[in-house]
Amino acid sequence: MLMEKIRISFFYRQLIALVVINSIPLIFLSTQLLSASYSHIKESQEIMLKERLSFLSSTVASAIMFNDITTSQDILSTLRKDADVRYAKIYNTDSNVFSEYSRSNEIESTGFDSSNKEIDYVDNIIYLRTPIIYDGEYLGFVTMSADTYYSGYGKRLDFYLAVVAVIIGS
Repeated sequence: MLMEKIRISFFYRQLIALVVINSIPLIFLSTQLLSASYSHIKESQEIMLKERLSFLSSTVASAIMFNDITTSQDILSTLRKDADVRYAKIYNTDSNVFSEYSRSNEIESTGFDSSNKEIDYVDNIIYLRTPIIYDGEYLGFVTMSADTYYSGYGKRLDFYLAVVAVIIGS
């Protein structure tokens, strides 16, 4: 069988060139939009976790003052409802663990708890730390670790890719 040379008319060449040229900015802008969306989600999660940690530090202050480990454990047990939280620890003024919560035996592996950083990211995990202060007196600090992977990110990526494919295909 002989291979015939396929001839594409001038009109179709122009059409293909037009589609390709118009697709490049569309793909670039879609990528930028997706990236900005992910950054916004990550910032929102960081703000939410900081507020939760601040709330924890204020609610466990009385438990530390009265050396009530049971109450502090009860307060930390409320974190079970948040699937993103890996662990939370309450430390006293001597930097000894007062009480802790851990999701399915998660362990602190970065040394963050012993550092003086307020926030740190390692891969898809955020580490937060805030002091526990009552009436100007330092009582200790609380640390928390949570996953930052947004489960809807894959769905959002699929949506953006579908939109780009539909626009390019039309």
